[in-house]
Amino acid sequence: MSDEYYEMLRAAKYVSGDGAFDTNLTSQSLAFHWLYHEGQPSTNLYEWIEQYATTVIFFALTQARSPNSGEMAADFIERPEVCSWDGIRCAYNYTSEMVHVTEINLSDKGLTGSLPEEVGWLPKLARLDLSSNKLTGTIPESVYSLTRLR
Repeated sequence: MSDEYYEMLRAAKYVSGDGAFDTNLTSQSLAFHWLYHEGQPSTNLYEWIEQYATTVIFFALTQARSPNSGEMAADFIERPEVCSWDGIRCAYNYTSEMVHVTEINLSDKGLTGSLPEEVGWLPKLARLDLSSNKLTGTIPESVYSLTRLR
């Protein structure tokens, strides 16, 4: 693997913790490998972290990839750029010259699972709508650090 792969893996482990990569079937591991192999990862570390956190959310809340075949579900992320996914809105910040995830609207998508702690790594997130799904678990503590969330 390339140096870039190991740098990205180190950043993902910083965000999610080493234990999140104990198997290849965790949402964190699936998200990391999708972003590295099929996505369009940013070369800016902070943008990459937001891309990774958003991808983890998708993998945690869907059965996006079959563990047996590795095939993507047809209705999952069809485009390699995170900000072009259905239900994701991003904005360019001219001061920081970065793209930030500002909105996640995945209401009524038949989602299951629990919202992962990685949501807290989206500092500009202003809207999070996961209503009318079948989510389980508790709201992650990291959500309370999102000061722009309404």
